[in-house]
Amino acid sequence: FGALEYYDKALKLDPTLALAYAEQSYVYFMTGQGEQATAAINRAQQQASQASQIEWMAIQALAFCWDAEAHAYTYDGAVDYLTSEGMYDEEWLRWMMANVYQESGQLVEAAREYEQWFTLAEEKLQWMGDDPGYLYTFAVKCAGANVHLDKAIEYAEHLLDYAERPLLLNPQSEERVKDLLIYLYGQQGEVEKAFQIVINDASAPRGSEEETSIFPHSIGIVVGARWDALAQIILEHRVPLDQVRRWCQILMDSNDLTASIASHYLLAWAYAREGDLETAKSLYARIGAPWEEDWLVIGPFDGNVYDMNSVLPPEGGIHLNRAYEGVVRTVRWKRAEDGYLNGYVEFTEILDFPETQVRWSQIQPKTIPRRGFGHPRSDYRRMVYALIYIESKNLQSAVLRLDIEIDDYKWKLWLNDVTVFQSDEDILEESGDEYTIPVVLQAGFSKVLIKSIQYENIGFNFAFRVTDPEGNPIPGVQFLSASEVLGNDE
Repeated sequence: FGALEYYDKALKLDPTLALAYAEQSYVYFMTGQGEQATAAINRAQQQASQASQIEWMAIQALAFCWDAEAHAYTYDGAVDYLTSEGMYDEEWLRWMMANVYQESGQLVEAAREYEQWFTLAEEKLQWMGDDPGYLYTFAVKCAGANVHLDKAIEYAEHLLDYAERPLLLNPQSEERVKDLLIYLYGQQGEVEKAFQIVINDASAPRGSEEETSIFPHSIGIVVGARWDALAQIILEHRVPLDQVRRWCQILMDSNDLTASIASHYLLAWAYAREGDLETAKSLYARIGAPWEEDWLVIGPFDGNVYDMNSVLPPEGGIHLNRAYEGVVRTVRWKRAEDGYLNGYVEFTEILDFPETQVRWSQIQPKTIPRRGFGHPRSDYRRMVYALIYIESKNLQSAVLRLDIEIDDYKWKLWLNDVTVFQSDEDILEESGDEYTIPVVLQAGFSKVLIKSIQYENIGFNFAFRVTDPEGNPIPGVQFLSASEVLGNDE
């Protein structure tokens, strides 16, 4: 709060200091004063015509990052990089201005600013040398702006040379570079190269336990953003089904379980795209996964009022035609149709979520410092349920496998109304690793009910499989939607 005092003093001496208003806005944001932050950034723009060129760019960049409705700076931490050693960095300002023009539809101006940014960035590379962090940032920006992709590929490929030098490029960074290359190859139409990255990872030798702890190979990396990128590449470049099948078969035959599972999902999606739902569903069955649309989901309920121990109507009995009070409207059970087959049930794509942007009026000062830039940890929670039935011909042992892609959410799973899994603490990101839950399936139908709470305005999903203890699908076990088992039960 001391900074605000000195900004006030400076602005009383000279009310035309436009940049001071803009920086004051950021301080207001950091201290939870959203309305004052909006007023300050607006005042900065009013006075911006009297500022120098670099100050004007800084003001516009800060204004671009400010979301007045959400009362937050939300542009991926970019504001943190606008200054370098206390002075505004022209390279970053050019980049931000290019984004300002791009967002406002001024494409000619955006192209001009991107080129000026590129020139400045190349100059910086000359004196920074082979700095991995800056090379990666440079390549990411080229990809984001869709400019000089050949250069971005060159630098990203060069970065992989650091893979055997852990002090310069850690394993997480190596995987991010590979993800970036997959995207860049896709943009350039080099689909074979994109898939080859995943294939190489899946076929790489594991080595000793100590070695894999330093350089883990393909543990969860094929799922999530990377897998979505591959699917997008196939769609955009109209890759023939035979070609997709060939690549996926290589991954299915690899020793990498995650790659094998993900390749089944991708190939199923490719078949479904061609209208062959029978083959698509058979590929899900081969890994013990239910067809996503056989799930029913309901919500969101208010996670501020209820917690994981609260007993809501779905726990008291399944009545498919009843409506219940949700966050802002009544909610009903509905099929898990998110429009995209990837193995995951995507709650935020299926359910009628109200705007969940975190607002400063709902956040207490104790939430600072923030989890990540511009997204304070809040208690603005959404609770949801998912429901499906398992049919088993015999009484037998099985393993339920729950794959949670997003961190920081709590989960609970019942089998026939008995709790068999609960995350007592916030789940730290598992990156595709599965929670394995040994159970006994009764002969006939078994009800699976999943409950979860979402804490933030980001993705919300899960994948689910049933296998034998060795991880193989169980003959005679199949999945049915609740509507098939219960009909229109009231």
